[in-house]
Amino acid sequence: MATWYGPPEGYGSDAGACGYGKAVSQPPYNSMIAAGNPFIYQSGKGCGSCYEIKCTGNSACSGNPIRVVITDLCPECSHYFDLSGKAFGSMANSGQANNLRTAGKIYVQYQKCP
Repeated sequence: MATWYGPPEGYGSDAGACGYGKAVSQPPYNSMIAAGNPFIYQSGKGCGSCYEIKCTGNSACSGNPIRVVITDLCPECSHYFDLSGKAFGSMANSGQANNLRTAGKIYVQYQKCP
């Protein structure tokens, strides 16, 4: 599962448990970031990890994977990622980002970046 946080086209939060701050809005992150659950975050050892994520089960999903970097912790996300608004919308078909964000919580498949 995945949810999203922050502004719809934004980079999530200004802080972030990994300490990257507003740098996540700049290259190489370009706001394509995520807060990981405690298992993914690994008490900070997961910071900077790259994941390929694609949404499934929603007609707005493109089916194409996106890449995100873990820059934050989502302690209540026991089984899912909390993506920046930009990353979440990037999983949608062209013109469908707002429809996907309206769903709020979607099914995803993910793997660590090769």
